[in-house]
Amino acid sequence: MRRWIALGTLLVVAVLAGRELFGSGASGPRDAVRRSAPPPPTLGGWVHRADPQDRGLDAGWAKGLTGARRVAVPGAPTAVRVAGRAGARTFAGSVGWWQATLRTPRPGRYDVRFGSVSHRATVWVDGRRACGHTGAYEPFSCRVTLGRAGVHRLVLRADWRDPDRQAREGWDRAWFNFGGPAWAVTVREVGEVDLALLTVRTRLASGAARVTFRLAVRDTRAEGPTVRLRLRGDLRRGRTRVPVSTGVLSLRPGQRRSVETEVRVRDPALWEPGRPALYDLRLASTTGAASVRRRVGLRDLRRRGGALILNGRPLRLLGVGLPPDAQRHGDALTAADRREIVDEIEAVGANLVRSQLPLSDAMLDDLDAAGIFVWQLVGPFNKAGKFWAQTRERRVRARTRILRTVDREASHPSVLAWSLSNELAGQGHPAGQAAHLDRLAVLLQRRTPGILVAADIWGAHPPREPGRAFAHLDAIGITEYIGMTELAGAPVEAQSARAREGIDALRAIFPRTALVVTEFGANANGRNPSDRPGGFRYQSRLLRERIALYASHPQVAGMSLWTLRDYAVSPGFAGGSLRRALPDLRLSGSISEKGLFRYDGSPKPSVAVVREAYAAAGGGS
Repeated sequence: MRRWIALGTLLVVAVLAGRELFGSGASGPRDAVRRSAPPPPTLGGWVHRADPQDRGLDAGWAKGLTGARRVAVPGAPTAVRVAGRAGARTFAGSVGWWQATLRTPRPGRYDVRFGSVSHRATVWVDGRRACGHTGAYEPFSCRVTLGRAGVHRLVLRADWRDPDRQAREGWDRAWFNFGGPAWAVTVREVGEVDLALLTVRTRLASGAARVTFRLAVRDTRAEGPTVRLRLRGDLRRGRTRVPVSTGVLSLRPGQRRSVETEVRVRDPALWEPGRPALYDLRLASTTGAASVRRRVGLRDLRRRGGALILNGRPLRLLGVGLPPDAQRHGDALTAADRREIVDEIEAVGANLVRSQLPLSDAMLDDLDAAGIFVWQLVGPFNKAGKFWAQTRERRVRARTRILRTVDREASHPSVLAWSLSNELAGQGHPAGQAAHLDRLAVLLQRRTPGILVAADIWGAHPPREPGRAFAHLDAIGITEYIGMTELAGAPVEAQSARAREGIDALRAIFPRTALVVTEFGANANGRNPSDRPGGFRYQSRLLRERIALYASHPQVAGMSLWTLRDYAVSPGFAGGSLRRALPDLRLSGSISEKGLFRYDGSPKPSVAVVREAYAAAGGGS
């Protein structure tokens, strides 16, 4: 008997010891394996060295930097010089070098992803050129094969000289010529298969959501047999778990496929301003070790004639322009900068931002979480009435850039509309702009259902009749500066009558297209008489009257004033059409002052006015 008791005691001890080692339940051995897996690759320890004379290439800096100083990346090296006034030399740009330490757990293929580098970027790893890229606010990847584990040296050279040349080549950045890595730089090991989420489309019916996910799956191998795989995972929120899977996919080396899968979510938590519910989507391939994990929102956006319907209810857009520019950081926004921007948007009661250039993944994630829509210009950006893509080669380049931005941003619930132009004049530029926009509109409606396709038109030079540029648009954005460049200082009644006349004329031409006033407002600083154009009370009065007008107009689906905050522009900016209309207007050099908040973040009197006016207008949904 004692022998059986002793044996039982040994078995209990053994079981308890096993639980201590592996944990409880079936997940224990997997956890042990997970703990023994090699760590992921890392990239850090960034240093920077300026190269204003462009001597670094000849001096061999690609092999490694000496005399460099520690910096944060993202980071814009010239941003600290932009405060009130920036010199022409700073705006003209320079050359800079950055270096980081890349640590890899084993030999293999690695992907270093740069979110945005302005303007011309070249990358070396261990002294060997890895890749190059031109253009800001567009992510690019350097894929390198490393023959050993351990420490490697990554060097980046950025050249952002000559902003006029950038604009001529289709890279007009709309505000100050900041340089360097403005968005995050990340590294990951490359498996046999890459997986990316492209779109999330939701359709509501009978208390449930039919959700379609479209993903890109790519075989990264150069050679080898055809592989067969599935994607499996789930969609989760709280206790809700919905399985997600695809059928069997066959992939040849180098092949890229687009695949769709659909799920039904009963009693869904929906994403909308004020209630931005988010789900966790997790998917992995059954071979090739590819996975994707994203926060996604379920929302059903539709257009009924000129009205917008979100999740079955009318939606009114109340917006602000968003140049992503923070004092001392420029376009390389920190997490604190992004939080401050979101706080400012919420402080004025807006549910929409309009951006003239692509936004970072981090900024879009923040807007997703805050329940703020994005009217995204995918352009490329052109100044009023201009058209950069005047040749077939340029149109192909523009289309490629647009699709890259669309594929990166479309899965965010915050993205409401793609705008294909900035201040389109009349029927479009005679060098083929109308046909170019029409082909893009058809393509994007097919590629990203659930996101509006729009164009922003120049209110001072509107279309006079329907035309090909507008044939397939869901929405038209309208720029108007009545009270500043037109009828400056005129009585309120005259300004309001002119604004109403413009909307009525467009509605007569486009009876079933959503009309959104996407740019209106007024400069304001303390250098002008407060009650005159350029003064604080004038800005507040104009915004109050214009918001009330558009909120009461049955044909206006929404509005977005320009802009949330003051931002840096060219030091040579003399006011343009503002100066012609108001020759006595006093400006502050290289800072655009149409913002509700000053460049240093302090509020102007118009903040309280807009908050009250937007509250009265109501955001709907």
